[in-house]
Amino acid sequence: MRMEASMLVHTVLLLLGGCWALPQDIRIVGMFHKDVDDLQDEAFRCAVDRLNEEQKLLPGSRLLPELVYVPAHDSYTAGKLVCNRTQSGITAVFGPQSADCKGVVSSICGLVRLPNLQTSWDVSADSHSPGTLNLHPHPDLLAQAVFDVVKYLEWKTFAVIYQRHDGLMRLQEVFKSLDKWMVTSVYQLAEDGDYRVMFKTLSKSSQTHMLIDCDTNLIQEVLSQARDVNMLGDYENYLFTSLDAHTLDYIDFQPFMTNITFLRMISPSSVEMQAAMRDWNTRGCRPVSAENMKVAPSLMYDAVSMFAISLIRADASEPIESQSLSCARPQPWVHGEHVNRYMKMFKFLGLSGEVSFDALSGRRKDITLEVMEVSHAKLRKIGNWTMHGGITQEKDYGAQVSQEAKQMMRNKTFIIASKIGKPYLDWKNRSASGNDRFEGFSLDLIDAVAKFCHFKAYEFKIVQDNQHGKLNTETGQWNGIMGEVISRRADMGICDLTITYSRGSAVDFSAPFMNLGISILFTKPTKDPPEMFSFFFPFSFDVWVYMATAFLGVSLVLFVLCRITPHEWDNPNPMDDNPEELENTFNLLNCLWFSIGSIMAQGCDLLPRAVSTRMAAGMWWFFALIITSSYTANLAAFLTNSRMDDTIGSVEDLAAQTKVKFGSLRGGATAQFFEASNYTVYQRISAMMKQTKPDVFTSSNQEGVDRVVKERGKYAFFMESISIEYETERNCELMPINGLLDSKGYGIALPFNSPYRTFVSEAILKLSETGKIKDIKDKWWLVKDGTGCSELLQQKEEENADELTMANVGGVFLVLMVGCCAAFIVAILEMLWNCRKIAVEEKITPWEALLSELKFAVNLSQTTKPNRKKKSEKSNSSADSSVSGSDLVAASRK
Repeated sequence: MRMEASMLVHTVLLLLGGCWALPQDIRIVGMFHKDVDDLQDEAFRCAVDRLNEEQKLLPGSRLLPELVYVPAHDSYTAGKLVCNRTQSGITAVFGPQSADCKGVVSSICGLVRLPNLQTSWDVSADSHSPGTLNLHPHPDLLAQAVFDVVKYLEWKTFAVIYQRHDGLMRLQEVFKSLDKWMVTSVYQLAEDGDYRVMFKTLSKSSQTHMLIDCDTNLIQEVLSQARDVNMLGDYENYLFTSLDAHTLDYIDFQPFMTNITFLRMISPSSVEMQAAMRDWNTRGCRPVSAENMKVAPSLMYDAVSMFAISLIRADASEPIESQSLSCARPQPWVHGEHVNRYMKMFKFLGLSGEVSFDALSGRRKDITLEVMEVSHAKLRKIGNWTMHGGITQEKDYGAQVSQEAKQMMRNKTFIIASKIGKPYLDWKNRSASGNDRFEGFSLDLIDAVAKFCHFKAYEFKIVQDNQHGKLNTETGQWNGIMGEVISRRADMGICDLTITYSRGSAVDFSAPFMNLGISILFTKPTKDPPEMFSFFFPFSFDVWVYMATAFLGVSLVLFVLCRITPHEWDNPNPMDDNPEELENTFNLLNCLWFSIGSIMAQGCDLLPRAVSTRMAAGMWWFFALIITSSYTANLAAFLTNSRMDDTIGSVEDLAAQTKVKFGSLRGGATAQFFEASNYTVYQRISAMMKQTKPDVFTSSNQEGVDRVVKERGKYAFFMESISIEYETERNCELMPINGLLDSKGYGIALPFNSPYRTFVSEAILKLSETGKIKDIKDKWWLVKDGTGCSELLQQKEEENADELTMANVGGVFLVLMVGCCAAFIVAILEMLWNCRKIAVEEKITPWEALLSELKFAVNLSQTTKPNRKKKSEKSNSSADSSVSGSDLVAASRK
């Protein structure tokens, strides 16, 4: 379609050319510099020869070119030469290229209304006369393209390096377009040609992104010196503003995978370029390939073609005649503005793409630039850039980058920065070499990632300060693992490295391999030793007193009621229907026995018969039922659960007291969390930790754990929950409290824009889905020899850990023993009292009576005991009978 449109324009112009006749000789001047070998003069000559030979665009006319060479810095000579040529009736001036000369030439051409076509990057393009047209894209347009590439590459920080001060002027629109979150630093290439010092400074600042504005012939030297100071690695990125960077040979940088990006205006594969190159090489011009064609000669080639076609179009509406002009007495060319107006309306496809201009500003518009990068010393197209559409990425670009990154991993030995700290990494054998020196979760995880991603090899590197990494606000430098990754001395960093905002602004993180949060490590509260009389605890002392009082009171009430009511008095002798006396079985002792039997839920052989006494008994039984049930319900809890000391239950409890000190890892993510929080309680926690003396911060997590154990109940430690899980598995005296204060994750740190981040994240997600990470975690977190707290707790639960011990129920046995001893003592007293009565009644000594009773008591074969009282009564009766008989005999004798 593009070629058909171009041919249509040419056909129309041929038809129009038949109506009007241009001058037979059209004189034009091309101004060039002898000391600048940019092939513009060759392009000028070849374009003129093509137009004169074909005679399709200029039928009946021919271009008479004059090549004028002027010193690049001699503006006086350039102006004088132009003025001399205007007298010969020239119709246009092409060039010059130098900034010193083009201003003068442009001013003279504007004075005499002579078209001036320029092809170089001009920072002062807006100050030229209306008759000057520059085919080179406007500096602001190129600056917009450069900034769009910076955003496409996702550069958050980058260094701007320039060769001359006009380079800063070209990039001023880039600085104006920077987002607030972008950070830049500016450097100038040394005039003596030694750029290594600058690159060393960039290396120390951990800068990996460089935007460089320099001459095309300096690019290879810049890259070579960057390579000399190890600034040409996998993570460095270079963006060159030169539109001729594609013409260089990058074979010397093939082993390095540095991202070298630039914009290309010339498309070697375009139809126009291929046709022009065939024409170029057949006309005796200096041989050049399409791949090596620079912007300047391409623009000059298009400028000549554009002028010729515009001249024909202008002649079609108004006959064009050449005119002798003079700079001394300025007299403008009468057709100058007419030709310039048609050139601004011009639009066609040339070697530099579509050529068109803005009618008002005269700037070239609607250009398309190719975004290119160097891959394995070869050029690869990322996409196209347009002013309105931005960057459109090539369809297969992502797949190519991914495939190259995979190949890079297979040929690379990765340096893994880490720190010593169980269970993530610990010494296994210090005398060994390589990775055999270590063991731990981090080693196993990286090994699994390496197998998934097919690393060639990896090697662990322990950071000197054994720290995670903290930013020094004064120097702007990171230490620890973060410092190694940021400085690219390590390809990855792994340990219990928390993904935070500040760290995420300095490095790239993989997908998290562990999810966790901040919790509080504290010692388990100590239990009070079981008390011997703990069975008294279900009721308070007051309740026991009230129960005893109720027992005595109800017994007395029952005793009085039984004496009052007639229904409780009974016949003691059932054989006597009309007894002289009635007896009441509910004497005071029996009432007490009835009450105690009821409350003990044992019952009694004595039962009330009167309505009043039964009502009193029923109320007492109801009372005994409630009291006994309540006691039984609470007894189990009081016997199995000893009371615990008062302990901390939440972070609010910590913030509200001063007895228990608390701290965290110094400079860690936990301390930063409290410091940056807007929550009042957390702010108070942070302030209290900073103000507490002695210092409550620790240099390591292990130091914090040891302090919690040592200061039992007097120190709490803020720590990641996953690390607390590890410690509580090995020390059953420790426990977490309050749950999680936040939610975050551990990730693998990689340098910014690392080509391996995607693959490492994919490996982490795959290992997580398959349960491999959980298996690795269980390997290093759980204790498998039966001594782990989780296994001990499980065994305790299976064995019914709440069973009562002798310490819990010893008091019950003591009460039983005391009761039995008291009963035995009472029994002895009763026996002694009985022996005394026997001795009196039988007129024997108490000792004889005691021996007689003891002999009977120890003779277990005797199951019946003779009634000594009955025997004594019979003896007394016999004695009375013999006395009475004697008396009777004596009386009868009388």
